[in-house]
Amino acid sequence: TALATASSFDGKSVVVSGTRYGSIAFDRPYGTAALTDITYAVERSTTLLTPSWSGTGVIQHSLVPTPAGTMCTETWRSTTPTSSARVEFLRVRVTLNTP
Repeated sequence: TALATASSFDGKSVVVSGTRYGSIAFDRPYGTAALTDITYAVERSTTLLTPSWSGTGVIQHSLVPTPAGTMCTETWRSTTPTSSARVEFLRVRVTLNTP
């Protein structure tokens, strides 16, 4: 189910209502195959310095399950239009949750 409507997606950006945003997409286990001990966090930075990465400034754009329902592709985008962001980086931080 799409959480936002995009007129295009090129793997690096999405266009929403005529405005282009930087984006990132990744595949992960989904549904009954989801891994409960793994956390996925999309983060944004404008400098690449360690303390500058944050989950602020990104939103989930879409989550598309595979036909089998065991994997999905998540696409996240920046909340800052590319026309306003001089430099911007997005990454997925994967964490193993230990008891």
